[in-house]
Amino acid sequence: MITWASSPASVATVNAAGLVTGMAPGKAVVTASSGGAFAADTITVTRPLADWTGAVEWTTYQGNASHTGYNPVSMDTHVFQELWTKAVSSAALNPVTAGQGQVFVTTNAYFGIEQAKSLDGRTGAELWSRDFGAIHSVDPPAYANGTVYLQTGGHEDSFLYALDAATGSVQYRTAYLNQWSHYFAPVVVGSTVYAAGGYYGGMYAFNTADLSQRWFAALNQYDQFTPAVKDTFVYAYTGSYAPKLTVTSANTGVVAFE
Repeated sequence: MITWASSPASVATVNAAGLVTGMAPGKAVVTASSGGAFAADTITVTRPLADWTGAVEWTTYQGNASHTGYNPVSMDTHVFQELWTKAVSSAALNPVTAGQGQVFVTTNAYFGIEQAKSLDGRTGAELWSRDFGAIHSVDPPAYANGTVYLQTGGHEDSFLYALDAATGSVQYRTAYLNQWSHYFAPVVVGSTVYAAGGYYGGMYAFNTADLSQRWFAALNQYDQFTPAVKDTFVYAYTGSYAPKLTVTSANTGVVAFE
């Protein structure tokens, strides 16, 4: 009979059959003894171990309100494998977001197929679909607290929607000013939705409870941006012609720095 042991067990463990399992990067000594015979070897564990305990949902543009793309997890990419693929639409798609086990996606068509859909995060099965008609644009969605927020674009027929994440039904809709612009997904922090907009450029803050407007700040007219929110400030970079970084109060929209 062979007796197996490893030290430290925090780096590697070994079972009664001699199967060694890495636990964390580092070095460990594995020993085997039987009938007075003894052998030892040092192994090195190099692959990181997956730790998803700190994972947060990818709810808006670049993942979070600060647009850092950071998610505090450790991933072992060697064990990744494709779970599913889904042909959602014949139209191009905007960047997706996720929440409550669902993936939310919108189409990126020009006066064509303008839809929002929800897919099951585990299977890719379609859970609901909402058709906005052949309008100018539907922008990428954001998710928070059981609600999907998205903007439609055009000239004077642009709206911010709050959709029930479970059914796709419209909870609230409010008009905002736009002049043929596309934007990235809104940002939801607490009870406020921050979104790009304005006939000649700007950004808005709306209440999540009913989408009533809290404030509007005028900015350069600039396509494909969304505010970033950190602590008590809202940041907007509007580049191209006369690039500008504007920092406003998250509560009032009053400019703090430019």
